[in-house]
Amino acid sequence: MSEIKLFNVSPTNKTKQIKVKSLKLEKYIQDIVEKNLEELFGVRFLDSEYIIDNGRVDTLGLDENNCPVIIEYKLDSNSNVINQGLFYLDWFMEHKAEFDVLCRKKLGKEIDIDWNNPRLLCIAKDFSEYDDNAIKQINRNIELIRYTLFENDFLMIQLASAVSEKPRNSTATNDRYSHDRIGHRLKTANKNIVKYIEELDEYILNLGNDVQKKELKNYWAYRTIKNFACIVINRKKLGVYLSIDYENIKNPNSNVENVKDKGHWGTGNTVAFVSNDDELEYTKDLIRRVYNGEVGA
Repeated sequence: MSEIKLFNVSPTNKTKQIKVKSLKLEKYIQDIVEKNLEELFGVRFLDSEYIIDNGRVDTLGLDENNCPVIIEYKLDSNSNVINQGLFYLDWFMEHKAEFDVLCRKKLGKEIDIDWNNPRLLCIAKDFSEYDDNAIKQINRNIELIRYTLFENDFLMIQLASAVSEKPRNSTATNDRYSHDRIGHRLKTANKNIVKYIEELDEYILNLGNDVQKKELKNYWAYRTIKNFACIVINRKKLGVYLSIDYENIKNPNSNVENVKDKGHWGTGNTVAFVSNDDELEYTKDLIRRVYNGEVGA
C-alpha cells in the first residue's frame, strides 16, 4: 500500500503533517470500533470476546441488512486473521440458535436473521497482496478493512479488498433470481420498471471499484463500508432508498419522500421513486452525491 499522509491546513494555507500514531495493543483499535460500530460500519454491537469452542471471537454484530457479522483485528498484516475469522464464521453457521438467542438478548426483540449472507470483517493496519489473493479463492463474504490512526485523534478506515459469496446452486443468468421474492417481482414487473432497475444497477456498480452489491430477500443493497443505497422492487413501483436525511437534500424533486419514521424494506431515511426517465436521471445524480458524500448522512 502506498503511504498515506494527512496534513492540517491553517487559515493562512500553511500545512503541517499529522503523524501516524503507533499502537502496541490491538485491543485499543477494537475498543474504538466497538464503541462506534454502527457509525463506522452500519453494524449493531452484540458482544465482545465471545467464547466459543476452541476460540474467542473479537467482536460480534448484526449489520443493517440483518446479516451476522464477525470482526477480527490485528495490529499489522497477518493472514491468520482471515483463517481464524473463517473458523468462527463456520462455527456460528452450525450454531445459529446461539446467535439468535444473543440477538434477542442484546437487541431486545425477535429478528429475521439473514443466514444466507454472514460476513467476516478483518481489520488491520495493513494487508499483503497474499491476503487479497487468499480471499478471492474463498466463496464467502469477506472484507479487509485497513485502518490508520493519526495523532490528534484522527482515524482513517479504508476498504482494502472485499469478496461476496456467490450462490452455490446458481443457475443460468435468466433464472438467477427464480427462487427468491425479487425474482418473482422482476418476472411480473412492468417492462419499464425492469429497464430502470437494470440501468440503475449498472450505474451504481460503476460508481467505483469499492461498491459492493448484496442481493437479499426483499431488496438489493449497495455499500462501500456501509449501505448507501437500496433498490426495492414491486410490480408497479421502483423505490431507491438512500442513506441520507431528507432535510439535507436541497430542493428535492416531488418523487423524493421522507421515510425516516416509516417501516420499509431496505435501509435509509429517504426514498426516491422512479417511474419515468426524468425521475431516473434525477435519482442517478442523487445516488452519485450520496456515494461521494456530497449530501449529509
